[in-house]
Amino acid sequence: AVNTGKLAPLGWHVASTAEWDTLENYLIAHNFDCDGKPNGNKIARAMSNKISWARADSPIDNASGFNARISGWANFNGFRYFKDAMWWTSTSPNSYMGNTTSLLWLDDTLLFSGMPGSAAAAVRIVRD
Repeated sequence: AVNTGKLAPLGWHVASTAEWDTLENYLIAHNFDCDGKPNGNKIARAMSNKISWARADSPIDNASGFNARISGWANFNGFRYFKDAMWWTSTSPNSYMGNTTSLLWLDDTLLFSGMPGSAAAAVRIVRD
């Protein structure tokens, strides 16, 4: 569905890996890292919704305004993960894999990985 061109409304598209990289680089360069250092990828706290991601050991501030909510995802076997958020990107390395971007409940980073096309995840759409 992500690569059909029919998922997003007119004037919008599913975010590419490059667009996620741009967001990540912007947040790091503008000191949204939870450790206050512009040399790492610890931006998940600044991207996460305060209510759905609340953790006593890792305060969430949503300083970036991205407001990520836990959406969960399902792997190719149908096993569901409910404490994370994962988004498909429009960038696919091949015909049976897709690239994803994730915020994991137990991690402070934005992760990039590949998943089989049969896995289920959310999408982020951006204006053209």
